[in-house]
Amino acid sequence: MEAASSDAEDFRFMREALRTAAAAFNEGEVPVGCVIVRDGEIVSRAHNDTNATMNATRHAEFVAIDSLPPSVPTLEGCTLYVTIEPCVMCASALMHLKLSRCVFGAPNAKFGGCGSVFDLPADVDPPAYTCKAGVLGEEAIQLLRAFYVRGNEKAPKPHRRVGNTELPDVIVELAKETESG
Repeated sequence: MEAASSDAEDFRFMREALRTAAAAFNEGEVPVGCVIVRDGEIVSRAHNDTNATMNATRHAEFVAIDSLPPSVPTLEGCTLYVTIEPCVMCASALMHLKLSRCVFGAPNAKFGGCGSVFDLPADVDPPAYTCKAGVLGEEAIQLLRAFYVRGNEKAPKPHRRVGNTELPDVIVELAKETESG
C-alpha cells in the first residue's frame, strides 16, 4: 500500500526534516535531515552523523532507520522525507526495507539514487517506491551552502572553500528555531 500525502503534509514534514538538518548544522555535521512518517505521525527523525562517528555510512536515512521503534519493523506504509535526494546506497536500502514513498528537497547531482544519477526505485517493475522531488529544495541547498561556506573541519585535507561567506537568512532562521525547540 502506498503512503498517500497532500502537498500541505509534504511541506509540513519536509519543514521538520529541515529543522533536523539545521540541528546537524549546529552540531558541525553535514546538514541533511530526515523524518520517517507513518499514518501522519513522525516515527523516526535523524540527521547525518558522519562527522561525529567518522563513519561515511551514517547518512540521515540510515540513522533514522536505526532509530525506528520496534513497532515499525519495515518501512511499508511509510513516507521518508529527506532534505537531499538519497544517494545510491540509501536508495537501495530503502527498497529492501519496503519504503512506500520518498519525498526529498534538493537533487543529489553526484550520487543521487532517486532520479538524478540513477533511479533505482523506478528500475524495477513495479517500482519499489514512489519519489517526489523539489519540496523546499532551495532551503535544503541554502543549508548545505552555509555548511560549506563555514567549512567542514572533518573534511579530508585538502578541501576547497566555497566562495560566498554570508549565511542566507533561512539558515539563521532555522538555527534560531532549532535552539528554541
